[in-house]
Amino acid sequence: MQVCKNKKSKSLTQTHTNPPLTIERPRGNRRSEAAELRIQKDIFSLSSNHNDLEIMSLLKIPNQTYYRIKSKMYEEAKELWQQTIQESIEYRGLHLLNSLNFASRVNQEIALDAKQSAKDRIEASINVVNAQEALFSVMKYGPDVLKHTNWISG
Repeated sequence: MQVCKNKKSKSLTQTHTNPPLTIERPRGNRRSEAAELRIQKDIFSLSSNHNDLEIMSLLKIPNQTYYRIKSKMYEEAKELWQQTIQESIEYRGLHLLNSLNFASRVNQEIALDAKQSAKDRIEASINVVNAQEALFSVMKYGPDVLKHTNWISG
C-alpha cells in the first residue's frame, strides 16, 4: 500500500515494515579513554575561569560531548564525595564510641571513689548513666543522634 505516487518516497508503514538489513552510515569516531580523561582534566582546570561555551570553544569539542563528559565528571565527584563522607562518619562514629566509653569509665571511677565528695559522686553517676544512654543511642541510630541531645549534664 503506497500513499504517495512518487516512487522515491515511501509510506510510514513501508519504512517500518522493511528495515534495512545493514547500517549504511559509518558510526561516529569514539575517543579513547586516555583522550576522554585528558578532556576531563582540561574541563576541570578551565571550569574555574571560563563558562561552558568558552570551554567548548577552547577545547574544540561539540556541545553533546562536553555535557556528556561534564555529567560523567559530576557523577564521579558525587560518588567520591559520598564515599568520603561515609568513611568520615564511620571514623567519627568509632571515635565517638571510644570517647563515650572513656567518659563512662572515668565517671564510674569517680562515682565509686569514697574519697570524692557526695555531690561529685552523684554527678559522676548521673554522667555514667547519660554516657551509657548515649552509647546505646549511637550504636542503635548512628552518630547523628547526638546532634540534638546533651548527654552530659553540666
